[in-house]
Amino acid sequence: MKKKCKWIIGSSIIVLLVLGLVCFGIYSSTKTEDRFDLREYEGVFCAMYDMDNISEEYFVTYRGLKIKKESSLFHTGQQLLDYVNRALDAKADLKAVYLGLEPVMLWQEAGADSEKWQKKIAELSDIMEQNPNTMFEILLPFPQLTYWCNREQTFKAELDVYGSFVECLESAQNVKLYYLGDEEWLICNERHYTSDFGVNADMAKHIFLSAFCDGNYQVNGDSIRNKLSCLSDKIAAERVTPTQYPDLSGYSIVFIGDSIVGLDRSTASIPQIVSTLSGADTYNLAQGGLTATKVEDRISFLTIVDALEKPDDTQIQEEEVWKGIQEFQQRETNENKLVFVIAFGLNDYFQGERVKESNNPLNPQTYYGALRLGTERLKALYPDAEVVIMAPTYTNFYSHGNEYMSEQGGILEDYRLAAKEVADVEKVLFKNQYEDLKVFAENEILYLTDGCHLTQQGKFVYGINMIEYLGEVLDDWED
Repeated sequence: MKKKCKWIIGSSIIVLLVLGLVCFGIYSSTKTEDRFDLREYEGVFCAMYDMDNISEEYFVTYRGLKIKKESSLFHTGQQLLDYVNRALDAKADLKAVYLGLEPVMLWQEAGADSEKWQKKIAELSDIMEQNPNTMFEILLPFPQLTYWCNREQTFKAELDVYGSFVECLESAQNVKLYYLGDEEWLICNERHYTSDFGVNADMAKHIFLSAFCDGNYQVNGDSIRNKLSCLSDKIAAERVTPTQYPDLSGYSIVFIGDSIVGLDRSTASIPQIVSTLSGADTYNLAQGGLTATKVEDRISFLTIVDALEKPDDTQIQEEEVWKGIQEFQQRETNENKLVFVIAFGLNDYFQGERVKESNNPLNPQTYYGALRLGTERLKALYPDAEVVIMAPTYTNFYSHGNEYMSEQGGILEDYRLAAKEVADVEKVLFKNQYEDLKVFAENEILYLTDGCHLTQQGKFVYGINMIEYLGEVLDDWED
């Protein structure tokens, strides 16, 4: 009887195991079929490094493509290549394959052996050649600078792998390669990153739009070698003498101005850059389109001052600047020294607003009058605060600011001189950002997106410029 029971139990276990394996096979097969059911999709997106914040919706919204994103990271190049092959087998007319490829991982997977490395890249090249109607777009990693600085013994060799990878694939007709790992504004700002390789949602969106939509950061063998050489020099210099910025951690800096400061509220904005690199608390009370000049039915510098004076009696809750005003008013500590940075002038010039009225210099419907009234009121409201009035920055619009935009308006230089006069009369600081920023016609392609607004690098340089200036003048102020 016991033998019979043992036989029955053993047989049952075997049957259950067989059934389990069959069910698992069916389940795995179903999961594989589900994974590669690409009938509704026009392409795939997969990566070997953190690209979590690039979403499928971006491809639909900005590229008009329905792309299936693989949520799991691939830890080897072979896994990724197998995935791509299966996707192409599942849908022969796949329009696009987007890849986040990590060349160093491929190199290590090949045992740092040149022959095996070449074979690995050749396998990827063969996939491209066999699918000429599919566009392959490859975004190389862009880790933060500290990542490279910590790789003392290997960073030069690893950067060389990046260059070799691009050189091996650049001749393919259906491949686009992107690299922005040398961009100072990106890799030197730790707040952009969620990990060594991953970036926050705002930065992921910017990178997506710039690379996959606008074609920026596209590289070939020559261009990436130049980029990598500059990056290698920067890493080496940073390791010897790490960059240090003035410590402004005892300050709260409030930016009030137009779109030069207020267009961006991400970690790449000027206030955020100042905060990240200096330790200051910063507040963004700026908004695109604003003038210092008081204009009917539109908010301006004086409207913001009104909101600071009477926070419970304001009419601008629906404006973008309102969030910054609330954050400033709700700040947790009053121990920090307060600094206001006032940056207007470009819109006043573009709209042809009057610069100054000699018979009524405090006329708020002039640039000079509004700037002076607002400054006086801020000084009265925050008597211990320091105020910095900024000159408007360079623009190539209207003959580089040398055309008159109305009969009563002036050229851009007139607004700069008026800002300087207000600072002198009110006995506050003046910063000639038109000249100090060193953005002119000769280099505007690096620093301006549209002849007026700043690029990411332009904002980064502006932020550093402000930190260094404030570090110097605020030390003098305390003394």
